[in-house]
Amino acid sequence: RATRETELTESFPLHVVCAWIGNSPAIAAKHYLQVTDEHFAKAVQIPVQQMHETPRNAPQDAETVDGETSITAGGDKALRDFAKSCSDLRKQKAPRAGLEPAT
Repeated sequence: RATRETELTESFPLHVVCAWIGNSPAIAAKHYLQVTDEHFAKAVQIPVQQMHETPRNAPQDAETVDGETSITAGGDKALRDFAKSCSDLRKQKAPRAGLEPAT
């Protein structure tokens, strides 16, 4: 029963399989659904996506593609100035008092 329920959930939604077999999704998940060798084999075959890394301290340029601005490796003064202004904000400290007015 567990093997068949596991096989059916590969092709049909769980609520449909549970209606056919006569149990609830909670019972199926707890007692019947199994992880198979095929699941592991399929997971191993999925290629891991490698991202190209740019060193953290490398300068970056803005590039517009399809109306969207993205950051690429290079050296753009406007972006460096913007980044510097952001790092200056991190140095500022919030006042000790809260944002609410004192009562």
